[in-house]
Amino acid sequence: MRKENGLGKQLQVFATDISAGGFFSGSIDEVRFFNNGLSSDQVFKIYKKDISSSVSSDPEPLVPAKYQLYQNYPNSFNPVTNIRFELPQTSNVTLKVYDITGRIVSTMVNEVRQAGSHQIIFNGGNLASGIYIYELKTTHYSIIRKLTLIK
Repeated sequence: MRKENGLGKQLQVFATDISAGGFFSGSIDEVRFFNNGLSSDQVFKIYKKDISSSVSSDPEPLVPAKYQLYQNYPNSFNPVTNIRFELPQTSNVTLKVYDITGRIVSTMVNEVRQAGSHQIIFNGGNLASGIYIYELKTTHYSIIRKLTLIK
């Protein structure tokens, strides 16, 4: 186990404590922090917390605060990619993919969708390599992003 910034010792103790009958068996080989928003003490406290007390029997659905179209993932792709979008209210939605000349190559969504988060899997297997544009359009919102297909 790596021991950096004093966190290694805490994680080693934590792994020992929970492997003796907790919800985790094994060892922690590596910890990576992608957002330095939490201190090592805060992370340790989160993992030590009794997770059964944080589970709600009737969770409330999360409704996004605004319209959002995320960059596809992965980008570049071959031949499948994920496109995520969020709607703050039920809306008539179209999600289309265009080639670089502006020709529609796929209409992935053309229907009323409920408020919330949505994910579409786009398969570009029948398209040539290149840059394409995808557009999310509702009554109140429109945004485009580009995606790259590499074969």
